[in-house]
Amino acid sequence: MKGSIMNIKIYAVGSSGSIGHEIEDSLNSIFTDKIPIKRFKTQEIITHTDGDLYVCNSSQYAALLNYVPAEKILLLNISPTPQFYLKMATIPAGSDVYIVNSQLPFIEQLISSCRDMGVDSLNFIPVPYMEMDISTVCNLLKDAKYIAGVDRLLNDDILSNDIIRPYLRPDVTWLGAKRIAAPSSIFAVINRVNQIIREKATTELNELKMVLEDGPGDMLYQVYYDFRNELGELKNTLVYANSRDSRIEQIAINQFSQQPFIPKI
Repeated sequence: MKGSIMNIKIYAVGSSGSIGHEIEDSLNSIFTDKIPIKRFKTQEIITHTDGDLYVCNSSQYAALLNYVPAEKILLLNISPTPQFYLKMATIPAGSDVYIVNSQLPFIEQLISSCRDMGVDSLNFIPVPYMEMDISTVCNLLKDAKYIAGVDRLLNDDILSNDIIRPYLRPDVTWLGAKRIAAPSSIFAVINRVNQIIREKATTELNELKMVLEDGPGDMLYQVYYDFRNELGELKNTLVYANSRDSRIEQIAINQFSQQPFIPKI
């Protein structure tokens, strides 16, 4: 019984390692070291079906349903920080901006959010590199003056690609978007985790009741001692979660003040 209340398994799931990293970072910014987060690609979940909660974006929901029940899946809405849109707004009107991502729906979502934010005078050119052969990607990007997309994807999949990198202009301007969890998603994660904690605590209480009713007398003190410690851990986590209003404000301040995207050459 000892320690099982806090043995919560939360898995950050992405179609790629980069997207999984983004989701993992968002969860870690909420829970810091209170609850460990593990990261997996969607196809890896087939051997990791023991999780309490699987956090992913909307594109992976259907795939995850092949492995885990819907009640264990939580969708995380992540979007670029305001700094990204401010950088995009500095590009001269009419410029070609190549929007890079692994799949076209992600690109269309980013373009739509740019236009919603008033960045609507640019010529957006989609580059869904996972849906193209490598030569097409190189031909598209070789003339690009402005390349925009998720910062991790730009670094991991474009700048670090030995085939693509030689084709890029030396004066290319990179506009990497750091994405963070929306406040509504932060609330949803905290509420779901609190629900999981309550369920685990209820199970612990029922097990304790059985031990106290059926166990020998010399076990009682040790059971009491262990459970008192677990209740202390439980209280600390719930207090941390219930102070989420100020915590979310601080998360936003910290994430919005991140350093500008600097590509790794």
